[in-house]
Amino acid sequence: MKITVTKIVSMTSNVEATVNELSINANVRVRNNDTIEGVDSGSVNNSTGNQLASFSYYGSNNLNVNYNNIENGNVAAVSTAINDFIKELEKNPSLVSTANTNEI
Repeated sequence: MKITVTKIVSMTSNVEATVNELSINANVRVRNNDTIEGVDSGSVNNSTGNQLASFSYYGSNNLNVNYNNIENGNVAAVSTAINDFIKELEKNPSLVSTANTNEI
């Protein structure tokens, strides 16, 4: 039996980023034409490693965020960090379609 891969139509990359002192780790799905399909799972941690939120994103502005017992003042900062992260992914999808150490 001969098996041949002709092209990759979709892949998932684990992506890490730092946005305004918050750490984001997310599994991002990318199509072969370098467009973001979505974020299956993501988390936002503070500088001491405490998880502040988890999120998923399914394109077309469908964002689900679960906050983990954080103070009201942090909700805005976490929301902004997630939105900035997603905007950057959509602006530069080719950066997450291959393993690299480039800053986004």
